[in-house]
Amino acid sequence: YTAPVAMVNLHNDEEIIAAVGSPVVEKETGANQNGEPMTTYYFGDDQRNSLELSLSREFVDVAWKYDQDNPEKAAAVFEDGQRISRALLGGKEGSNLYEAIAKGQKIDTLHLEDGTEIRKARCGSSVCRYQIVR
Repeated sequence: YTAPVAMVNLHNDEEIIAAVGSPVVEKETGANQNGEPMTTYYFGDDQRNSLELSLSREFVDVAWKYDQDNPEKAAAVFEDGQRISRALLGGKEGSNLYEAIAKGQKIDTLHLEDGTEIRKARCGSSVCRYQIVR
């Protein structure tokens, strides 16, 4: 929380991917819920503890999976989730969203002061996720 994180341009895929700070292990192309082309980037080869970003023209989808039975690995992936949230939304807003969902809050739609819209923010039994409208 104390290390500053540079905010990225939500329309620059390369900047978003670089902000993760880890190499892309795998990438898949597909379509988002509206049928638009989308690319999903996986950061980490442990499918139970990893961050993934899905980027389309319309959305930035952020998800991190964690194995609650492995607290050390889960803590590391939560740190990745917190860092990318701060990079995408700004330090204060990203931290606020991260903390809210990590504590169990579900947010259907959130509008930030700068006009950014966040949808479907929540954490489940083994995954935290949210979507940013571009």
